[in-house]
Amino acid sequence: MKILKIISLIVILLIIITVSGCSTKSDTSDSKGIFKIGAILSITGPYSRYGSPQARTLKMLVEKINSEGMLWGKKLRLIIKDSKGDPETAFQSAKNLINTEKVIAIIGPSTTDETLKIRDICNKTGTTMISLASTDSVLKPLTKYVFKTSQKNEPVVEFIFQIMQKMKIKRIGLIHGDSLFGKEGKDQINKLSAKYGIKVLISEQYNKKTKSFINILKKLKNKKVKAIINWSDYEAQTKIAKDMSDIYLSIPLFHSYTYGNIEYIQKGGQPAEGVVFPCGRLFIAELLQNTHIQKKLLLNYKKVYSDEYSENVSLSGGYAYDALSIIIHAVKKTGISKSRIRDTIENLKAFTGITGIFTFSKKDHNGLNIESLSMYTINLGKFVLFKAH
Repeated sequence: MKILKIISLIVILLIIITVSGCSTKSDTSDSKGIFKIGAILSITGPYSRYGSPQARTLKMLVEKINSEGMLWGKKLRLIIKDSKGDPETAFQSAKNLINTEKVIAIIGPSTTDETLKIRDICNKTGTTMISLASTDSVLKPLTKYVFKTSQKNEPVVEFIFQIMQKMKIKRIGLIHGDSLFGKEGKDQINKLSAKYGIKVLISEQYNKKTKSFINILKKLKNKKVKAIINWSDYEAQTKIAKDMSDIYLSIPLFHSYTYGNIEYIQKGGQPAEGVVFPCGRLFIAELLQNTHIQKKLLLNYKKVYSDEYSENVSLSGGYAYDALSIIIHAVKKTGISKSRIRDTIENLKAFTGITGIFTFSKKDHNGLNIESLSMYTINLGKFVLFKAH
């Protein structure tokens, strides 16, 4: 009898251990074998140019992930909420995703104001959020559960200044949007300019409704600047090159990485030929050496996306691709466990993404540096590499 009791106890312990192990792998999945990730995106509204390709990219990637057979016998269900670019809508969506849908992580939102609105609820509930917003403010202050996949301003500004040094440009004018992104760029440019021996002679601000830059550009021309940096996330920036041409201001025009948008190039037309801007390698993937670690991934994303949707890829879509890929990598490593995803992401090293090679740490929840960037210009309406001379 004692032997039977001992055997029975051993069997019970084994069952407990087995159940415990399974719950670690799937502590947020439901009984139907599905685990959930949420996405809050500006699919409609004023920022649809960001949110729409992000949503399409995620849908495409989820199909691929599920068709390959996900982990632990589970399937991924992506729940996408359209915030319409409204912070309050984003907040209500976050509450639903966290409290009702029980998602293991949130991708997005697409914009800064929305990200800041839901940052606290993500931190309080232990829900990892990978923002797709462009500003550095989403990581200031650095909080435990918030990450982002677009570049920070500092390495982008440094890259521009390095190119200016090679071109022996020392006196510049700055134009920037009045959004948080524009103001952050202005601060970084003023902070780093002296390090590179560059002087900002004049700084002018504009808003999203600006229709003409003539008066602003005349002020810069009178200051005899040798180049211009425009730092903005407004569509209005597509008019700057044309207005420079109209007043015969023939000096280099540098944009921030948000200019990396085929629609901007098309709207800029012939005057946009020769503008310079840094961004990731998505648009010049074909030009990379075959041994480049990103080339295969970039080419595949461009082909599959264009075949599926009959449109060009965008940087914003790449941010979404990276966010989901990073979360899935964490799931593969530690299981479908909300409690472990954050730690896995924070310790992720040398992860190949669309935007660059990510290496996160306790002090860096962006994971990208200057090496993630290439400098572009426009030639015959196409993206090409810029060579400083």
